[in-house]
This record gives sequence, structure tokens and C-alpha cells, in this order.
Amino acid sequence: MKDDAVILGIVLATEVALGFSAFEPSPVTCRHLATNKTAVETIRYGEALAAGFSATVGISASIATKSPIPLMFAIVGTIFMVGVYEWAVAHPEPIKETVNA
Repeated sequence: MKDDAVILGIVLATEVALGFSAFEPSPVTCRHLATNKTAVETIRYGEALAAGFSATVGISASIATKSPIPLMFAIVGTIFMVGVYEWAVAHPEPIKETVNA
């Protein structure tokens, strides 16, 4: 059963990233949006929703496997993804106008 929990944990780590992509635009897009205070608040709201989704999936998998391992994978994946989005918010990149030649 422990092997199942580890395999499910690995799948969950991937699912966390996919869950974040459901609630948030890409980190590159977030860098362009982060020049606006309201957009930053919205990005952080999306982080909270995605973290809640990740916790729910991790807890469900841990209950199903009777092991804390899937939840631990979900927590680590969530911390990583929040870090990625917070880095994007902390390093805004305004959209530059381009000229078609």
C-alpha cells in the first residue's frame, strides 16, 4: 500500500501544477499583469483557490490510501507553485509595444 501512496503522490504533484493552471494564467502572463495592483490581488486570490483545490485532492488521496504521503506531495507541489507565482508578481514585466517591419 505504501508503494501506491508514493505513486499517487507523484501523480498528485503533477495534478497540483495542472490545478494551478486551471485557476491562474501562466506565470509569464502574470508578470505582465503584475503591473496593476488589482491584478496582483486577483492573482493571489487564484493562488488561494488553487491551494485549496490542491489540499482537497491531497487530503482525499491520503484518506483513500490511508497514508500521509499523497498529502505531503500535494503540500510540496503547492509551495513550489505559489513560489513560482509570487516570483512572477515580484518581478513585473510591462508589455512592450512592438513595431511590425
